Amino acid sequence: MLKNNAPKRLQVECGECGSLSPACFPGAAAQAGADAQNLCTQMIGPLHKGAHLFRAGAVSDDIYIVQSGCFKIYAIDPAGRESINGFRFPGAILGLHGLARGTHRFNAIALMTSSVCKINIHRFTASVTQMPELYTELLRIIGQELISNLYLSGNLTAEERVACFLLTHADKLQITDDRAELNLPMSRSDIATYLRLTLPTVSRVVSRFKAKGLLEADYHHIHILDYDSLKQLCKDVVFD
Repeated sequence: MLKNNAPKRLQVECGECGSLSPACFPGAAAQAGADAQNLCTQMIGPLHKGAHLFRAGAVSDDIYIVQSGCFKIYAIDPAGRESINGFRFPGAILGLHGLARGTHRFNAIALMTSSVCKINIHRFTASVTQMPELYTELLRIIGQELISNLYLSGNLTAEERVACFLLTHADKLQITDDRAELNLPMSRSDIATYLRLTLPTVSRVVSRFKAKGLLEADYHHIHILDYDSLKQLCKDVVFD
C-alpha cells in the first residue's frame, strides 16, 4: 500500500465492534454461538473514495470483511486495459484470491467512504477448527459470490445483463419489491466494463427501461418501479 494512501488503523476486537451483526462475517459466527472475540485483528478505516485497500502484487497474509461502504475489485493488464472482477458491499470477503500464491492478484479501491475488518489468515485457519459455524459461513459467502457472477458468462442480451446487475445488487441490499431504491457508488463506465458492454449501450438500456416504466434513474440513484418485470427479463438466468 502506498504511504500517502495508508488508512488509519484502529485496534479493535469483534466483541467491541458496534457493527457486529449477521451482515458481518465474524458477526455471523458470533450470532451462531461461536467465539469470534479474537478473530478480527484490526479495523481499517475510514478509507475515503479513491483509496486502495490493497494493490495487485502486494503480499497477502490477510482477508478483509467489508464493514461499510463499497469496493471495486479490478486489474490492469499489460496493455493498460482495466477489467473489473466485481463490487463488494458490507458482509463481503476481500482478498481470498491472494491465498493461492501469497500475493494479491487484484486491486481493491474504495468507491465511497468505507471500512473493513482485517483478519489474519493464519488466525482464521486456526479458528475454523474450533468454530464450524465460521467454516459454514465462509462456504456460503463464497458460493453466493460465484453464483452472483454466473450471468456474465452467458450469451445474454444487453438488457438481460443490466437487469441482472440491478437485481443482483438489490438482492445484496435485501431489496425485493417495487419502489426499491438503489444508490450505486460505481460509475456508469465501471458498470459497462463489468458487464462487458460499452458505455453507450448501458446508457441506451437504462433509457429503454425508463421509457418502459421499469425504473427511474439519474447517474447513481436508481428507483426500481417494476421489480417483477425486471425479474422476468432474468427468468432463465441464475443470478441469486
